[in-house]
Amino acid sequence: MLNELRAYYRRVVPLAVRVPLHKLTYPIHIWFKFHAKTLFDVQLHLTDHCNLQCKSCMHFSPLSPECFLDINAYERDIARLREFTPQLNQLILLGGEPLLHPKLLDFITIARKYFDFRTPIMIVTNGILLTKQNSQFWQTFADHKIKLQVSNYPIKNDYEYIEEMTKQYSITLTYANTYKNNAVACGRNPLKMC
Repeated sequence: MLNELRAYYRRVVPLAVRVPLHKLTYPIHIWFKFHAKTLFDVQLHLTDHCNLQCKSCMHFSPLSPECFLDINAYERDIARLREFTPQLNQLILLGGEPLLHPKLLDFITIARKYFDFRTPIMIVTNGILLTKQNSQFWQTFADHKIKLQVSNYPIKNDYEYIEEMTKQYSITLTYANTYKNNAVACGRNPLKMC
């Protein structure tokens, strides 16, 4: 069918029209060929500050004053993002430490309002505050299919409790900063990070 359309186009439209038209539309065609199907990761910082003082923080959180992302600005930006694409490769909510934001669950609900379950949503956290969360927190994560990525720093944390809760609520849990044998990556470095 497509080949028949192309043949018809070549028969009906004179070459003197086709060549300039092709020169105009070719850059658009190339852009769509490579980008239209590309799904992007989007990272949003809910906070700039953190509850740790890591020396090698990539976000400079130890230097940042307490700062929270405004939920109205967030919803406006997410709605605008949704106008451009119906799906993302992944929406990552991080910080600083995103669990410090008092409206974290509202941010999750807004993200799911605009992006369905085809777009994975992940929270990146150091995990310290996970042991203090109530059942509503865990249920919201489960209902909205939120992935949880915990930075496995060489600090005292109840990782067994976190794993137990994620299993209980069927939440996907991954660890960052780990090697295949689950040894802490920064723990192999002689310089203490946290």
